[in-house]
Amino acid sequence: VEGILGQCKLQWRTPLKTNLTDESTYIVTDEIAVKVDRQGVRYDARLHIENLHGQSDRFQLRIPAGLRLLNEAVSSEYELVPVAQSSAEKDKPKEPGSLFEIRLREPRQEPLTVHLSAERDFEDDLTERTVDISGFELVGALRQSGNVTLDLDEQVPGYFDVEYSIRQIDIEQIPARMRQPTPPPAFSHPRTPWKI
Repeated sequence: VEGILGQCKLQWRTPLKTNLTDESTYIVTDEIAVKVDRQGVRYDARLHIENLHGQSDRFQLRIPAGLRLLNEAVSSEYELVPVAQSSAEKDKPKEPGSLFEIRLREPRQEPLTVHLSAERDFEDDLTERTVDISGFELVGALRQSGNVTLDLDEQVPGYFDVEYSIRQIDIEQIPARMRQPTPPPAFSHPRTPWKI
């Protein structure tokens, strides 16, 4: 393709079937802080969901493969409920990661912030490993963009590669509330999916 510098990767995915209505148009901005240490990976995320058309009472959220949510149903505005798969869906190829439904306690059109804490523990004590870091995906979102910080424990030397739409940025380019006294690497993604 003329005009693209570097490697270009095209990928087609089968669209997910959801219970979302065509009347809903979601724009998501996320702030994700990831910490990797010898025990595992920890996520602290805030998803700011804006509905541009109509009221909603639920959203579907895909969490990265292998993660376990730590804060199910802890908000006065919503609850997080795992989505059960039918036997027909289990036989189909699926996207990696678990699917949850964010059920609002009352239908709304106003913007909503969803706070998520999740972790994936390492089951062994390897000194070298490959760890995939990816984001939470609001299924059916028109656009999902945001910022990510990646904090590696001082006992965990590491290097990283970025895939899809994410790129490394200067720490000054992320919101002040995401900055830490010892600045970790910071990234920005204009869309989902992304992977570090």
